[in-house]
Amino acid sequence: MASDKKISWITSMLESKEMTDDIRSWAIDRTYADPSGVIDSLRYLPRKDAPKKRVFEPGIYYVTGTIYKVQLSQTTARSYAKKLDTSGEWLYDPKYISEIPEGAAKPTFEEMFAFGFTYDICGNCGRLLSDPDSVHAKIGPVCARKLYGLTPKQLRLRADEMYDRLSQPEENPEHAGMWRRDDAGNLVSLLS
Repeated sequence: MASDKKISWITSMLESKEMTDDIRSWAIDRTYADPSGVIDSLRYLPRKDAPKKRVFEPGIYYVTGTIYKVQLSQTTARSYAKKLDTSGEWLYDPKYISEIPEGAAKPTFEEMFAFGFTYDICGNCGRLLSDPDSVHAKIGPVCARKLYGLTPKQLRLRADEMYDRLSQPEENPEHAGMWRRDDAGNLVSLLS
């Protein structure tokens, strides 16, 4: 039975919640027959005045020297972010997602390569690399296939090309700020 209090609550939710016309019609039709069911259904809808949640594609983002890994919650399908600390651990804090600016771009192949070079984790999704070709290429096989359509062999060849280009910074000035040579002549990423 629909009490005055329940009807008042439903009316308030119909005015304050964001919903389609179909949901609104369903709620009005069901108010007297099943007020508790209508209340249970409407209570989880977003408020009209609620700030919109920013949604980022899962993966790695670089923001002014900080590395974030965005993931989707398995229970709410909302984006959240983890920050990579200096020890190579991913730390979670609810505020991290708000530290990524609107419209932030995912990294280029070169940036992913540099990131993987430093941490031995995929520069796209942040997973630990274990396959030898993936460790060499600094990106996992699934991400390489999704992003670039590359097989493991093609990925290894692309990584070899990247090593060759990076070993000649004078001919590739766009990479000059990402790499340096150590005392032994090895390439060292500056993105760490």
